[in-house]
Amino acid sequence: MCLPPNLLQLYYNHQELLDPLLQGWCSHPGMQQCLQSPETLISFPRESNNLIDLPEDYCALINQAFSFTCPKSDGVKS
Repeated sequence: MCLPPNLLQLYYNHQELLDPLLQGWCSHPGMQQCLQSPETLISFPRESNNLIDLPEDYCALINQAFSFTCPKSDGVKS
């Protein structure tokens, strides 16, 4: 995907694009209030995402994806 190995490198590679976005975000009144709050904004450790095991047969994977229904949906396929 041509992504850099870490966020710092991503920032350095696209600093001219990210600087105005970060400055706007950090100067937003709601964000300033959060940053000045004594409450914890992010708690660690957070659970890491994991890859799922794939079936040996690609057709089984396609069938599984085709029949998947989001648990939060009302059951209507789109």
